[in-house]
Amino acid sequence: MPASRPERGDGPANRRRPALHVTLFGEFELTEDGVPRHLGKGARRIVTLLALNRGGLSRARAAAHLTPHLEPESARGSLRMELRRLRDRAPAELVEDDGTTLRLAPHVTVDAEEVEALVARVARQPDLLPDQAVTELLTRELLPDWDDDWLVPERARFRDRGLNALDEGARALAVHGDRDAALATVHRVLHSDRLRESTVAVLIEILFEQGNQAQVASTYLDFRKHLKSELGIEPSPQLRALVSRLLEGR
Repeated sequence: MPASRPERGDGPANRRRPALHVTLFGEFELTEDGVPRHLGKGARRIVTLLALNRGGLSRARAAAHLTPHLEPESARGSLRMELRRLRDRAPAELVEDDGTTLRLAPHVTVDAEEVEALVARVARQPDLLPDQAVTELLTRELLPDWDDDWLVPERARFRDRGLNALDEGARALAVHGDRDAALATVHRVLHSDRLRESTVAVLIEILFEQGNQAQVASTYLDFRKHLKSELGIEPSPQLRALVSRLLEGR
């Protein structure tokens, strides 16, 4: 009797690929079909590095980023060890490794890319500022509790781009007459960084357009007090000139 044929769809090529998602804003998380997968610290750092470099990194560059305090050979050895731990705990489809280059598999989604897309959208159409949940996402920091040197410029880049987009979005909302939404956006940004001068400038402009000159003055003076107390500096000439022009009609 001839052997039965395997059912179509049973082969590896037809096996359903799990939905893998990496979260970097707030706490790190890797989920497989919505279920969190626990990774050790070293494995989390590898995934994060590759998630921020979707084009891939050579093993040598990845090792140098992850363990800059080690000699190159020791750094590569540390990377090999952490990759073995990653393979033991993570889905097989997460990282592509050809022996020279490491990259996150193309089907893996990353929230950092979603943030980039939102920033680009607001930059194109600032009056179409996303809803409150998205606004909160743009004010969150990239892994704020991590202190890796290679992560610092990435964190600053995302933070600046996100907050700049919200500044422009708030200004556009005010111009279109939706001042309540504009104020809500501005206050959400200042809750994240109360010393952000560009956002204070947007707030002052909105308050002036509402006819709240007293609030313009008090907002400026309160900002100036905190700036001098925490950083020992005065507001910029641009902000001082804005307040002077608005309140004195110059």
